[in-house]
Amino acid sequence: MATRENIQQHVDDAREKWDGITVDVRERVNGMTQGVAPVDALGVSLISVGVGTIAIGLVRRRMIAGVFGGAFIAAGLACLGSSAYSRRSEHISEAEDVVRDQLSNLDPIARAQVLRDMAVEQAAAFKRHDPDAN
Repeated sequence: MATRENIQQHVDDAREKWDGITVDVRERVNGMTQGVAPVDALGVSLISVGVGTIAIGLVRRRMIAGVFGGAFIAAGLACLGSSAYSRRSEHISEAEDVVRDQLSNLDPIARAQVLRDMAVEQAAAFKRHDPDAN
C-alpha cells in the first residue's frame, strides 16, 4: 500500500517533469517566433498570392495581373532565400565554434597536424573538381 510520503514524492516528481517540459516548449516556441520561421511563412504566403494572382489574371485575361503575380513570387523567393542564407550562416558559426573549441583542447603540434590534414583534404577536393588540373 502506498504511503502518503510515496504519493507526495510521485506528485513532486511529476511536477518537476512537467516544469521541465513547459520550459522546453516555451523555448521552442520563442525560437520559432523569433527565428526565421516567420520569414519562411511570409515567403510561402507571398508565393501563394503570386500564383493566385497569375491564375486570376489568366482567367480574366489581364496582363497586369501577371506582372503583379510575378512581383509577389519574386518577393516570396527573396524571403525564402534570405532565411536560408541566415540559417546557413548560423550553422557555419556554430560549427566554427565547435571546431575551435576542439582544437583549443589539443597541444600545438597535434593542432597543426589536424589543420594540415584538413587543408590537404580540402585541396584534394578542389583538385578533383578542377578541369585544368593534371
